Amino acid sequence: MFFNCSYQDQEKTFIQISSEVIETEIATINVPNAKVIYPKDLQNQEISQIFSQNQDITMYSFMHSSSTVSVSYLEFMEQFAITYHGYTVILENEEHVNRWNPPKSERYFLVVFSFFGILKKFSNDALKNFKKDLSNRSLIGMCCYKSIQWLGLVEHYGQDKLLSPHIVKNFLQKYDLEFVFIRCYQNVSLNSLPFIYDEIRNQYIFDFNDMNQGSTIYFWNSKQYLGSYFIPHKHYEILENVKRMLMDWKNKSNPFTFLNEYNLNNQDLDFYKNYINRILHEQNQPQLTFSTLTSIIFNSILSGSEKTTYKQNNRYPLSFCINPTIIVLIPLGFNQSGFERLFQQLQQIFFFVNKITSPGQITNKYQICYFNRSLSWDNSIKLIDQLKKKKNVVTVGLMHQNNHQQYKLNSEVCFPFSYEYISQSLIESSNNYQDFQENIEILLSYRNQDLRQLPVHELLCIPLQPDDQQSKRNSKLCQEQDIQEIIFNKDLNVEQMRSIFFTLRQHQLHLTDHYFQILSYDLIADIESQLKIFLQNPKMSKSYIIITTQQYKPIEQKQKPLQYIITDDSWKEIEDYVLDSLELVGQKFRQSETIAQTISCLTDQFLASGPIVYNKNLIPFNIHIKGQKAYSAKMQMVVIVLNAIIIMIPENTKLFQGITIYTKQLEAQHMNEILHILKDNIQVLQRENVEMRSVLNQQFSLKNQQWNAYIVKFSSTEIKFKNINQE
Repeated sequence: MFFNCSYQDQEKTFIQISSEVIETEIATINVPNAKVIYPKDLQNQEISQIFSQNQDITMYSFMHSSSTVSVSYLEFMEQFAITYHGYTVILENEEHVNRWNPPKSERYFLVVFSFFGILKKFSNDALKNFKKDLSNRSLIGMCCYKSIQWLGLVEHYGQDKLLSPHIVKNFLQKYDLEFVFIRCYQNVSLNSLPFIYDEIRNQYIFDFNDMNQGSTIYFWNSKQYLGSYFIPHKHYEILENVKRMLMDWKNKSNPFTFLNEYNLNNQDLDFYKNYINRILHEQNQPQLTFSTLTSIIFNSILSGSEKTTYKQNNRYPLSFCINPTIIVLIPLGFNQSGFERLFQQLQQIFFFVNKITSPGQITNKYQICYFNRSLSWDNSIKLIDQLKKKKNVVTVGLMHQNNHQQYKLNSEVCFPFSYEYISQSLIESSNNYQDFQENIEILLSYRNQDLRQLPVHELLCIPLQPDDQQSKRNSKLCQEQDIQEIIFNKDLNVEQMRSIFFTLRQHQLHLTDHYFQILSYDLIADIESQLKIFLQNPKMSKSYIIITTQQYKPIEQKQKPLQYIITDDSWKEIEDYVLDSLELVGQKFRQSETIAQTISCLTDQFLASGPIVYNKNLIPFNIHIKGQKAYSAKMQMVVIVLNAIIIMIPENTKLFQGITIYTKQLEAQHMNEILHILKDNIQVLQRENVEMRSVLNQQFSLKNQQWNAYIVKFSSTEIKFKNINQE
C-alpha cells in the first residue's frame, strides 16, 4: 500500500481499514513542525510565554535536516508503515517496495532498504519486542547518507506531542540504534537564550549537506514538551550563497559583498574570501559536486597550498579547516586505572583520535591527541608548559570522578583522589612492579595539591570505575592502613607492599569493553560541550549524547570567589597602560579625523577623571584564588569603546574575565555583555602568534545604539588589587 498525506496535515498519515464498519487508524506521526527563528524572534510573545509559564526548562538541540523518516508497526496488518517526504508505504519487507515509484524514488528506496537492513540485525526475540514497542508509536529519524539516525518517539493516541528524550534514549539503546547528535542545555532562561542561539547559529559545520542546514531546538520541563524551533547555521548559509553565486553570473562582480551580513571575525572573513576566489576560478570540474569541491578547496587552504590539490586521500572536515584546534588529553591519576582502556576505545571508535608520547608528535592530522601514561604532579606541569608553546593546542586534563572526590587523612594531609580510586588503582597495577612503583610516586606527588591549579584549559571528570553499590560489593579494597603506610613510611618495602595488594587483585571487578565504549562517547560529548568545538561528525555518530556542563568541583575544597578592587598606588601604572593603548589606536587610525578627535577627547577625559569615575562605579570583581589580602596580575588587553567604556582583560582569564576602569556613555554592568559580543576578536588577539601592540576594530549594537570598539593587545606591568573582604 502506498499513499501520500494531505498538504494540510503533513505531521500525520492516516489509513482506513474496512471491516464491518470503517475504522480510521494512524499509520505514522512526525515530530512537530519547527518554525525558523532569528534573533529578533527570541523576545516574541510565543517564546516569552514558554518561560513565564514554566520553570526548570531544559532545551535539547538536534542537528537534523527538515526531511525526516517516521516508522510505525501496524499490528492489525502485521506490516510496517514508513513515511518519508510526505509519502507513506506500508509493507512487510523491502521486496515489496519496487511496486511503487514515489517522487525522489532513489532516496525513498534508500530509506526503506536502510530500515529493513537494521531489522535484519535483530534476533527473533528482539524483532518481536521491537514490533510490540513500536505499535501505536512512531519512531522518527533522518536519512543520513546510507544509514538512518533516530531522534524521537511519538505516541499515536497519547496527549504528548513528543515523548521525553530520556524515554527515547532508553528505547534506542535497547535496540542499539543510531542517534542523531544532541546537545542539552539545562536551566535555560529567557536571558540566556540569546547566548545559546549565537552558539548554535555560529557553530562551524562538517561538510555542505542537508544535515548541516541548522539545528532544531526542543523546550521541555520536567513534565511535558513545550515547543520547538529551527535555528539556521550561519556557515551553511554562507556556502549556500556561494553555490547560488556560481549559478548566477550577475553576482560575481561583487563576490564578497554578502559576507558583510554575517558579522564574521577577521580570520573567518579572510578564509572565506580566499575560498571564494578559488572556487570562482576552479568551478569547471564537472565530475565534482559543489560539496566535494568545497571540501577540497578548504583542505588546500588549511595545508597552505597555493594550488588546489584534487587528489587528497584524507580530507579534514570544514570546521577543522577554518578553525584548526588540536585537543590534547592529559590523564591526571594513576596508570592501569582505566585510562589506557578508555583511550584504546577512543582511538578505535573515532578516526580523529591518536596516541602521542611527546608534544613534538602533534600535527594537524588528528583533532585529538592523548598521552597514554599518567605523570607525577611536577611532570604534568612541565608537560602542560611545553604544550602551551604549541600553536592552536587546547589542553584537557582528565581525572576519575566518583561521589567522594577527595581523600583526607588529617587536617594537614589530603589528596585530590578518592580512597576507592587510590586503592583500586594500586591493586590493579600490582601485577607489575614498575607500574606499582610509578603509581606510588604519582600518589605522593599529589599530596595537598589542588587539581584546579593545573594550568590546563579544561578539567573534566570521567567515571573510570562504576560508583554504584553493586560494583562496590563485587570489588574488594585494601586496608586504609596500607595506604597510610605507603604515604608516611619513608623506608617502604615496595615489593612487600605490592604482594599485599596483589592478593586482592582477583577480587577486582572486571569491566567490559562496552563500558569504556560508552565512556568514550560521553567524553567526546563533554569535550565538545565545554570547549564549544564540534568534533563528532553527526553522520558517524553511534551514540545518543546528552550534554551537561557540570565540571569538576571538589566538595570539601569548594571556595567562594573573593572580591577585589584596584589599589590606589597602582593607578599610575593603569594610567600609563591605558594612555599607551589609546595612543596605539590613534596611530593605527590616524587617517580618520573623527576617530583621532574622539581618541584625543577620551584621553583628556580619562586623564582628568579616571580614578574618580572608577571609584564612583566601584564594582568589585571576583578572583578565584585562595584568600589573600593583596593580589597582583598583568593585563593582556584593553577594550576601548569610543567615548563609552574602557575595560582591561588579564593574561589569565580563569581568575577573572575583565575589569571596567572607566565609563562615560555605557555603564560598568554592561561589561560581560560587551566582552561576549567581542569574544571572537578577543580570541584572535589571545593567540601566541599575534604580535603585541596589535589592534582590532569592531562595530556593534547595544542599547539601540551603534558603538565603535578597539581591542588592543598590549601587556601591562603588575597591577595590584586588594581584597575588600579582608580590609
